[in-house]
Amino acid sequence: MFLTGAPEVQIVDVKRPDAQSDCERDLASARREVEQLKQLLAAKDELLAAKEEVLTLLRGGKK
Repeated sequence: MFLTGAPEVQIVDVKRPDAQSDCERDLASARREVEQLKQLLAAKDELLAAKEEVLTLLRGGKK
């Protein structure tokens, strides 16, 4: 399962006329989710760096 709880594999009826648009929509959604996760990881890294800086200051600049 993905983080959103969506199944990893979906059966697509390629005979349906809108099957390709469904796949394109799913792909676009997955790309948006990946971008959001990248932003969350970047924010996490910034928070960890800030935490380390605060801890260093609280220790009096000693590591």
